[in-house]
Amino acid sequence: MKPGTMIHGIIEKIIQFFQETKNQDRVRKYCVDPILTYVTQNAFPYMLFACILIGLLLLFSITNVILLVFLLRHISALETAKI
Repeated sequence: MKPGTMIHGIIEKIIQFFQETKNQDRVRKYCVDPILTYVTQNAFPYMLFACILIGLLLLFSITNVILLVFLLRHISALETAKI
């Protein structure tokens, strides 16, 4: 038996195993859900902090653009008044 054929057979058995609803529920209940719960509980503060930082960065960027436009209009108005 060739190694490729043996691996193909193992993969087919794994696929059949996970296609059964009972096995899917067991994997979801005992593997996927605990991992997702752990990750979300531990990563949530960092995600919240990152969102707040991105929001503040966006707010400061918009404020800088508005101030820059206002300043450039004010400077151009002063230059036209001098001429």
